[in-house]
Amino acid sequence: MVRIFPGGENARTFVLAALGFAILSCLGDTATAQHFSVNGSVGDSAAVLSQASVVALARADTALIQFGTTREDGLFTLRRLAPGKYILQISHVGYQTVLRDFEIHDEDVDVGHIVLSTQTTVLEEFVVTEDHLPFVVRGDTIEYNALAFLVRPQDMVEDLLRRLPGIYVDEYGTVFAHGKAVQNMLVDGKLFFGEDPTIATRNLPADAVENVQVYDKPSDRAELTGVPDGRDEKTINLALTEEAKQGVFGQTTGGVGAEQRDLGRYVARISAFHFAPKIQLALIGSADNINQPGFSGRQLSSFRGAGNYLPFGQGQDGISESIAAGVNINYELGANTTVNASYFLADLDHRRESTVSRDQILGLAVSALSEESDHRSTKSQAQTVVVNAEVRFAEGHDMVFRSNLSKALSAVSYTGLETTKYLELAPLNSATTAIDDDGNDLSGSAQVTWRKRISDGGRSLIAEGTLDVLDAREATELYSDSRFYWLGDLKTREEQRQEQSLLSNALEQAQRLEFLQPLRSGRNLTVYVKRSANVLDQDKAYFDLVGDQSVRDPMASQIFKQREEYWQSGTNLHFRSDDGSRWVSTEIKAQYSRRRGSISISDQDIRSRYAHFLPSVLGQWQFGKSAGILDVWYQTSTNEPELRQLQPFVDNNDPLRIYEGNPALTPEYQHDLTLGYLLLRPFSEVSLGADIRMSYIQNIIVPVRTIDTALRQRISAVNANAAWMHYGGLTFGMPFRGLGIKWNAGVDAVIETASEIINGEDNNSKVVRGRVDSKITYRRGDAVEVILRAARSYNRVRYSLNESLNQSYTNSMIDVDASWHFADVWSVESSLDYRILDRDGFGAGHEIALLNLSLSCLFFGGRGNMQFGMKDVLNQNQILRFTNSATYLQEERILSLGRHVMLKLTYKPRLM
Repeated sequence: MVRIFPGGENARTFVLAALGFAILSCLGDTATAQHFSVNGSVGDSAAVLSQASVVALARADTALIQFGTTREDGLFTLRRLAPGKYILQISHVGYQTVLRDFEIHDEDVDVGHIVLSTQTTVLEEFVVTEDHLPFVVRGDTIEYNALAFLVRPQDMVEDLLRRLPGIYVDEYGTVFAHGKAVQNMLVDGKLFFGEDPTIATRNLPADAVENVQVYDKPSDRAELTGVPDGRDEKTINLALTEEAKQGVFGQTTGGVGAEQRDLGRYVARISAFHFAPKIQLALIGSADNINQPGFSGRQLSSFRGAGNYLPFGQGQDGISESIAAGVNINYELGANTTVNASYFLADLDHRRESTVSRDQILGLAVSALSEESDHRSTKSQAQTVVVNAEVRFAEGHDMVFRSNLSKALSAVSYTGLETTKYLELAPLNSATTAIDDDGNDLSGSAQVTWRKRISDGGRSLIAEGTLDVLDAREATELYSDSRFYWLGDLKTREEQRQEQSLLSNALEQAQRLEFLQPLRSGRNLTVYVKRSANVLDQDKAYFDLVGDQSVRDPMASQIFKQREEYWQSGTNLHFRSDDGSRWVSTEIKAQYSRRRGSISISDQDIRSRYAHFLPSVLGQWQFGKSAGILDVWYQTSTNEPELRQLQPFVDNNDPLRIYEGNPALTPEYQHDLTLGYLLLRPFSEVSLGADIRMSYIQNIIVPVRTIDTALRQRISAVNANAAWMHYGGLTFGMPFRGLGIKWNAGVDAVIETASEIINGEDNNSKVVRGRVDSKITYRRGDAVEVILRAARSYNRVRYSLNESLNQSYTNSMIDVDASWHFADVWSVESSLDYRILDRDGFGAGHEIALLNLSLSCLFFGGRGNMQFGMKDVLNQNQILRFTNSATYLQEERILSLGRHVMLKLTYKPRLM
């Protein structure tokens, strides 16, 4: 193992000292600060009122400072208020809100008994308007009030989301809400640049957002019918402020810097937005070479060329240079028609250098150590056009249309060396590989969902059609040098020079017709039939280069044709309570599949026919506005073997790993059970979430490997009995107002079982992964913010065939983000990511510290910002991954962007 943190204990002492300094530098003046309390009681004309909302707002800008609720006796206390002028806001369901000014000088304040008057109009729901509560729960939607969270003038939406409880943004920009990845990011309920949420989070200013709404978005069909179908997607809607909906706003950023190995680091961003009632327009552009693209890379991911590697979503996985530009338009053609269209261009140059060390099980008490090193350079470009429309022809007559078209180009240059040996013994084989690959990919999809009510009672017809097309072309030049050893001496050598080409054409289509019949109140019966079909044609040609001659390889070259057809028919009974607090949806589905295919190296067609019954039950219970929501999901599914897995053909592209199919394979059948509970109390800001998932796979398809004395592997697949997967997670959050902090904690664990057959022996594995996570947030007004996050992860893997590879290891991490804002315009920010890796798994001295520092200054009334920063001050940035799977243990190291300095200027013009 390589020591990546020189100095051992001295380095750890330095990092801990830096950690302490980062915290103390931001909290140094809190010890002398004086804080006081405001006390009082709340009631109406007849009695005291409990659970009334009590909020202290700064009189200067109405920012939330402290909040709480009244106790059973109607009393309340708001603590830790600095001297100043405040507004006391008191609210309760069914009563008029009371606002009262008060001041704190040098002692506690008693505002006495405050009487609330009954509202003359009874509201169906308590709606927070001017209140600065952090979040409220409205049915199945959690709405965060952006005004209740700290937002700096130059922050993007991504910075705002990082501060919201229950929402996590990882280092690559992927957003997770209550444990699930966010798939859609809407702006004022409208689509924004298709399916990439990071385009909104990294380009839209945070101060343009008034509310952040989190919910599970049903499919278009489920939205039209009101019947859940299990295809919900975690969605965030960014509701804009009224000011942002007037005129044009945006900002521009430019920065230059240098790195010790490469002068000339840069970043540039520009954006302009116009959000009017009938039209929304967004223009964005970006360029950088500091691994911070303004997009996640979904636009580039449509290319799926064989042997290609595209690092999408891995902004810090290697070193990248990117350019992007796009335009998004939402337009209301009338009261009943809305059109959304966008165009996005993304260009990415990526360089990745990595080393991999892998212990792989080969048989009873036998394993091999495989060491790899590679260099990969990827140039990719994609253009995406998205067009969507929603039309309401009449009451109960609607249509939704979704479509996109993408063009992707890619060029990859790869060189790699892999050596395999029996642990500490001499090498058994090695392979040197060089690849130049060019790909050209055109893909598109379209979906139409139509509903027509055919009776006054709600009887309806729903039709849905989808179409997906793909035309992919790839050309590859390959050189490989494989060497096989015996007792340390070279035994044989296989050198290969090839030209390869791959042409792929795919067409997928599906049609669904559904009949909806309302029964009694809250009950619906649906009956449907669905047909789907796909066609895939692939022509893979391999030519061996022998001197000046090009000779076609008939065994490796293949023409593959596949035709699949699926028929589904089912019935669904849906029940919803009168108040909407409970619903249950049950479904029984029958599925029949008919597939056939052919491969040019075989004289026989591949055929399969399967029939399945697939029941499911979905349900949700809401236990009042402050008692939580329970979700229950049970679903069944089937995974049919691919036609290539059924055909006994030989794939010898990798001379060290040869694959052949098994015609006797049968489908897997999977049961999934999910229980989820979520409790959010907006007044006390207490949150509790629990999630349990279990999966049971019958007739699971497992790999079979046969290894010869030179460690060449022949790989196939067979059916085994079953496999399990268990997952459990628990999250909890609450404030400690006496200390001025908010605490969030979580714990989760995964247990997986798997099997594999190696040289005729069963290898049963059990993998256990667990994680404990804690986060503390401290804020003192708008001047000081400190976020401390600590986590500890546990991993254990057990093998029945080779117990010597059984391993357990524990890793720890501490992250600190601290900021100090002073003199109204100056800011000092620092972040420290400290990783402590297990000595048993990684060896001694594996501590990694990533320290970032910056100093910034606002000008032009906060519309301008100048920032000087240094990234990776200790020059420790390196991607280090350790994987324990059912068949191998692997450590991977990836070179990443190192220490560099950057000077950035950001300007936000006035609304135009």
